[in-house]
Amino acid sequence: MHPRETLISIPRVHASEPAVADIVFVHGLAGDPFTTWAADQRNIPESWPYWLAGDAPLVRIWTYAYEASRSAWEGRTMALRDRATNLFGWLESSGIGDKPLFFITHSLGGLVVKKMLQYAETYALPMLSNIKAVVFLSTPHIGAGVADLFARTGFLGRPTVTIDELRAHDPDLYEVNNWYRQRVLALGLATKAYYETQPTNGLLVVDRVSADPGVHGILPIAVLADHLSIARPISKEDLVYKATYQLIQRSLLATKEPIRTSHSTSAMDIRDVALLALAERTKADLAVGKTDSILDYVELAERIERGRQGWTP
Repeated sequence: MHPRETLISIPRVHASEPAVADIVFVHGLAGDPFTTWAADQRNIPESWPYWLAGDAPLVRIWTYAYEASRSAWEGRTMALRDRATNLFGWLESSGIGDKPLFFITHSLGGLVVKKMLQYAETYALPMLSNIKAVVFLSTPHIGAGVADLFARTGFLGRPTVTIDELRAHDPDLYEVNNWYRQRVLALGLATKAYYETQPTNGLLVVDRVSADPGVHGILPIAVLADHLSIARPISKEDLVYKATYQLIQRSLLATKEPIRTSHSTSAMDIRDVALLALAERTKADLAVGKTDSILDYVELAERIERGRQGWTP
């Protein structure tokens, strides 16, 4: 049984080696730090926080546990502004923020992270410069109509402050979303947004319009999933997993020297181009610590060097 409020570290494959980055999963309303992300609720290690721990062994993976109840009958919660500062406190106390940092968020979790980012800029927190990307999975950037329904009908008992804050067109949500839209590009933050297309218990919880953060150049992507399953990839071939992993690879790779060759593009023959493309993919694996690619990378580098001197197979 995990604590009600904490940051939980997923075991690393190469724990003795220094980490190059951190990834933090942040669940949503009435969520759980483990089951929110698991397609098979009985086999938590077969979920994507653990997949990432294996595919990116030099990256520390964390999942944030916190209470976000829908009603007073269910449990406790915090106002968004308070939850955002709480998340920052846990990150700071866990030694997170001095290296590249990525957030993977579901629903309310995306709002918590956006509010924390706003505070980070307002208070000039050093962590901000190391935050590289946020992935939003069905985050209600301008609120959710379902929250209106809960609040009006008293569904599940007396609604909490969290339900009140999630109501469609809530002014506080508008304010933080407007800040994100205006500042995200200047801060150098990459954004990915996905939205559900299937109902959950007969209701579309977060529609396409609300799931759109409104960032210039960012196209929200539809997923054949409901509000819960969108955060639960069934395999590493799932769109959400593949795209997120590639986003992390690209970001970390950008901090390293690219492969260079003395050939001009026009002078390179098709074999050189194929080798360089494969080498770049291998280098991307190395950027996140896939050490099983090192020998492949060395071999590719040697073959490219031989190609400079005259191609030999």
